[in-house]
Amino acid sequence: MNGRVLVLNASFEPINVCTERRAVVMIFKGVARMEEHNGHMLHSAKISIHAPSVIRLIEYIHIPFERRSLSRKNILLRACGIDARSCSPALARRRFDVG
Repeated sequence: MNGRVLVLNASFEPINVCTERRAVVMIFKGVARMEEHNGHMLHSAKISIHAPSVIRLIEYIHIPFERRSLSRKNILLRACGIDARSCSPALARRRFDVG
């Protein structure tokens, strides 16, 4: 049970990625429904279920939008991913078709 599971909001928006174990707990608690399974089976003493690969929350959870300041660092982070130091401004311009 070390697979990764995509968690969707009730409106099918992606929220997070969690472990199979956490996803199964959420399904049994009634917090989420399994939308897709990956074909593997999880077995216990009494039941066997498909291992989830995508779950959807039953109730809509409001995720507040994080407002980022407009700075050179944040623009490069958005353009190049996690490591802004390895990204050149020319690469950022190509990704956003600017100039």
